[in-house]
Amino acid sequence: MSFVIASAVVLTTAAAVYWYVNRHKPLKHILSELRYTLDMQGAGAGGLIDDWINVWRNRVVLPDASNKIAVITGGGRGIGTEVIRGLLKANMRVIMGIRKPEMAKKMAQTMQNGENLEAFKLDLKSLKSVKEFARNVLDKYSEINLLVNNAGVMFGDYELTEDGVESQLAVNHLGHFYLTHLLLPALKIGGRLDRLSRIVNVTSCAHYPGKIYFEDINMKEHYDTTAAYAQSKLAQVIQLNLLFSLYNKLVYTILMAFKINMT
Repeated sequence: MSFVIASAVVLTTAAAVYWYVNRHKPLKHILSELRYTLDMQGAGAGGLIDDWINVWRNRVVLPDASNKIAVITGGGRGIGTEVIRGLLKANMRVIMGIRKPEMAKKMAQTMQNGENLEAFKLDLKSLKSVKEFARNVLDKYSEINLLVNNAGVMFGDYELTEDGVESQLAVNHLGHFYLTHLLLPALKIGGRLDRLSRIVNVTSCAHYPGKIYFEDINMKEHYDTTAAYAQSKLAQVIQLNLLFSLYNKLVYTILMAFKINMT
């Protein structure tokens, strides 16, 4: 009983503080933000539990992939860094799309087969930058075997990109959507019926409570950073489901990861 009472007190206090901090907002907006916050916490807790249960089952030993080409966005830290480490260990040629390409040189010095890592500048907030990155990749590689749409932003302040798109939607979805479109011909060339090319979108369980705000895609009327993030992640999932239905030389993966396990 004491636990229930303590929990009720904590929740009531948290709700009161949240209301006080956001009291300048309309009540419907406060309630909407609270709902998203609670939904995200629930989805996150479920994801962590699932990851903990399946941590050993999900451990991946990559087969030798010599002469295969992988493209990954981001990768300067976190999940992307470990993915790059695993791909290099499998003897893949890895091309990073990153805002500071010079980081790749330092990373290469700390990784097995680091000489197979290269980088081109990529800013996913700019469709012009996405196009330039794709051109740099395709000028050098006509065939791609793996695309990992890994880079992302989370819970930022409201910002419109130079293309007029809300920043989380631009980076997490639109930039990757455009990049995938531009690299798709090379991915199709790299795919065979017995050796499919693969597109991996690194998303999160945040897409579960998400919705697409078609009537206000940039959320100008009321910006909720949590809802904007969830929208961008749901858009990633929808994109790959559509691609899978259109092409038979591709296999897609929606990666909802809290930890990456590669040996």
